[in-house]
Amino acid sequence: MTKEEYASLDKKRREALEAEYGYLRKEQGWGDQELLTFLALLLSYRELRRKGPSEYITREDLASAYGSNSTGTASKFMGVIEKIEADQPAPRKRAPNTSQANVSSPHPAILQSAFDGVRKALDTLSVAVSEGRTKESLELAERYQGLLREQQATSDADLAAYQKRVADLEKSSSGSGAEAWKNNEAAESLRTRLVGVEAERDAAVARAEQADHDRELDRVRLAAAEALVQAMQAGAINHAAEVKRLQQELKANEEAARRTETELRGDHASTRLELSAERQRSAEAAAARDDALRARENGATLAHAELDEVRRLHLTELAEMRAAHALEIAAERRRNDELTVAVVRVAGKQSFEGGLQ
Repeated sequence: MTKEEYASLDKKRREALEAEYGYLRKEQGWGDQELLTFLALLLSYRELRRKGPSEYITREDLASAYGSNSTGTASKFMGVIEKIEADQPAPRKRAPNTSQANVSSPHPAILQSAFDGVRKALDTLSVAVSEGRTKESLELAERYQGLLREQQATSDADLAAYQKRVADLEKSSSGSGAEAWKNNEAAESLRTRLVGVEAERDAAVARAEQADHDRELDRVRLAAAEALVQAMQAGAINHAAEVKRLQQELKANEEAARRTETELRGDHASTRLELSAERQRSAEAAAARDDALRARENGATLAHAELDEVRRLHLTELAEMRAAHALEIAAERRRNDELTVAVVRVAGKQSFEGGLQ
């Protein structure tokens, strides 16, 4: 995604992204243009990750997705992106082609199918976690900005009303006698309430900042869940490599047994006993390899169960996070409503007393 494509995005989405990652201006010493370049590269990286959840994304890949022929810009921001996303697998060399079937054993095809299923489930889960995190991050950023704007507007309106009322009472307090005394008392009362309103506004801002901090902690937890998924993917790959190695050893032992049988076929009858013993050892070795293969297959099944548990915990955390934010917003609205009612009551009382006088 180039800068131009980023600029054509929805305004609310751009504002949410700039609010979420605006702290990088101070942390990295960036200007506005550098932040825009970083956000365009970040979205390009996430698009590449959705297309290949388990693939290693190089600087050349990122520069190509950004629409640049040079990797200089991608190299400048790649480290920050990898630190934030925390989903980059370790680069690995392509394994040699060892897919030739072993016709003498019934296990390789079954194991390959099982590992393919586990790998597909890992890729699907990684995509779901990445998309869920992106969507949740945007929604929380928009809610946070909306809450701040609403609280700021309400607090500013209340503050202006109180200041105007205090000014009116101070102006009218220049009279004499009981009326001046009452006006002074009313002005002092409103000054006290004004201090309370300012304190309430500061508390609301602090609560909003705490909500933003909680959202950042949730993002860190999601990154940890993705790291766990990557570790499980690496474990599944290691299991597959170990299974292939055992298959090769089994095939080599069977070939050795066949060669031994050919060499001993023309020998004396006494050598037949040795051949029988060799066959027995080869059979025991083959049985041991079969047991090892079955153990690896059971390990793959356990890895699949652990992935299901990670998915369940992830969904539970998302539900708890949404419920907590909903409760916080509802409580904030109730406090604002109570404050508005109190202001209306005080203003009505003052108007009524002014009418009586």
